[in-house]
Amino acid sequence: MANNFVEKDLALQNLPANWLFILVGAMSTAGILSSLYPAYVISRVMPSEALKKEIKSSGGLQVRKVLVAVQFAVSIMMIASTLVIYQQLDFLRSKDLGFSLSNLLVIDINSDRLRRNFEDVKHEFAAVPEVQSITTSTRVPGEWKDWPIARVKTDGNLQPKEMIYVGVDQDFLNTYQIKLLEGRNFNSGRSDSLKIILTKLAVEQLGLTNPVGQMVEIPAVRWGAGVDELNKPLSVEVIGVAENFYFESFRQQMMPLMFAAPNTSIQRIDYYTLNIKTNNWAETLDKLKAVNLKLDADNPMEYNFLDAKFEAFYKADEKRGQLFVIFSLVIVIIACLGLFALVSYSVESRTKEIGIRKVLGASVQTIITMMSREFLIIVLFAGVFALPAAWYLMKNWLSDFAYRVPLKIEVFALAAVLALMIALVTICVRTIRAATANPVDSLRSE
Repeated sequence: MANNFVEKDLALQNLPANWLFILVGAMSTAGILSSLYPAYVISRVMPSEALKKEIKSSGGLQVRKVLVAVQFAVSIMMIASTLVIYQQLDFLRSKDLGFSLSNLLVIDINSDRLRRNFEDVKHEFAAVPEVQSITTSTRVPGEWKDWPIARVKTDGNLQPKEMIYVGVDQDFLNTYQIKLLEGRNFNSGRSDSLKIILTKLAVEQLGLTNPVGQMVEIPAVRWGAGVDELNKPLSVEVIGVAENFYFESFRQQMMPLMFAAPNTSIQRIDYYTLNIKTNNWAETLDKLKAVNLKLDADNPMEYNFLDAKFEAFYKADEKRGQLFVIFSLVIVIIACLGLFALVSYSVESRTKEIGIRKVLGASVQTIITMMSREFLIIVLFAGVFALPAAWYLMKNWLSDFAYRVPLKIEVFALAAVLALMIALVTICVRTIRAATANPVDSLRSE
């Protein structure tokens, strides 16, 4: 069931080593002590003492306090980690991608029939009334396939710079709503087959001050670990500069990008992207499938919603956040039960003291403050160890993201305050009853 929830195999070897050692160590220590210590105390009790109800175990109280401190330390770590995870996910969702994701449907090209004469294919799909615009490209943002990395040289750079290579037609920038900063867009047809548009970051890395009209060379293209040297370096002219946008997830640093002609010796088109406006997606998809069937009867339409692909980048992190919430609740409940038992033990052992204080005029608030102080100190002590550990663990987790929220003291302070409030409520639930009890009952002789 858990594997289905997170949509991956949850095995011990897949857990981060630092989390595994800390959690297993804390759980094992608490479990062993909580199991062995009562047995140890009972084994030392004489039967006569048990019958007289005169068992005293001050050491047992100290061990219980340590166990409660461990439980609350883990609770504070989980609360702080959960807050940081959700803060990071909210940051990723609100960060500007540099292009529009909404209502974009990507159709995967699976045959030469849809790859040849792509302008005619575009015209057929565009005939569906719900299609607002359509473009074709070799790759798309949120790519789920490998993409070529062009090595680009200029006269001033002996060392080539690497950038993502994407072949597009004249409708790509409009369909994705990518802003053209200077120069012009591609023309239809083959007249711009040796023209390129660079993103602003690519221009900066190439060191071009007036990029439009300048020539650059592509001597090689990298595919994964392999590099393909071109028989003859491809010489292309820069005709425009586009705004930067994120082609990949925020786990990777933004890469410079080159737009080129859709069908070249480097790569041919592999996708159609449709900007669709509809109130009935099922009906619209049926229309598009009918067009695909007309154009390519042998291959059913394979499509993806682009926003769903970007959602998939962070789905595992969202599931992790949900699991942290669940585990945090469970651990907090366990810690509260341990604290409640500890408070109950203390209240029972100090019943006569509470009665005497009330007879001498102590208020309910004074009694509650007296009983709460030592237990709140336990929680604060737990926080002293838990917060640095949570900071270290979250710093390591955030290091996987090229773009991340800063770790703020306020978030960890909030986790400590929440833990204190939870502990205070737990303490008050038990101490209020003792503080409001009739002192005559507590002072009555046994």
